[in-house]
Amino acid sequence: MVIRHSKIGETDGSLSLFRWAKRQSWYVPNDDIYVLLFDRLNLIRDYDGIQSLFEEMIKECSNNDRMSFMSAHSRVIQHLARAEKLEGLPYKAFEIYETMEEAHCSLDVSTYELMIPCLAKSGRLDSALKFFQEMKEKGFRPNFPIFSSLVDSMGKAGRLDTSMKVYMEMQGFGLRPSATLFVSIESFAKAVPLK
Repeated sequence: MVIRHSKIGETDGSLSLFRWAKRQSWYVPNDDIYVLLFDRLNLIRDYDGIQSLFEEMIKECSNNDRMSFMSAHSRVIQHLARAEKLEGLPYKAFEIYETMEEAHCSLDVSTYELMIPCLAKSGRLDSALKFFQEMKEKGFRPNFPIFSSLVDSMGKAGRLDTSMKVYMEMQGFGLRPSATLFVSIESFAKAVPLK
């Protein structure tokens, strides 16, 4: 029933039904239901609702050691990170990642692909690099937007050594810079005096 209401777009009805079902002894929510509800809340841009439901989910997870909501965690991070134009939400996404880390959950590749550029563009370069390293350690292959955002953001921040290391690594993965990225790299190199 929750799924049917969500497809129709009755987010409030879906949440009411979900909360009613949770009070029943026979119902145990699963990862898919939380993902569906987070998606519905995201469609109506109810980021407070996403955070509130996320906190409910965390309580549920902490009350039952056998439950894992890894996909739901990743989905919340994705929705909040995509809301980067709204003050503070990318930082909330990073806080949620930290709760996942404490619960020994991992990010999926699409969440890395979203979070790294988001963190790099918002100036959280050390966090972006941490995710970048973690992604590679888990066997995920970084894509061009990840490399591009790191090279560009590091260069703009004056961290030319790191920018060039990431650029060289990008080439090692067989990726070539776009014309825009190449011009950016060239301008970073000209702006930093040689020692």
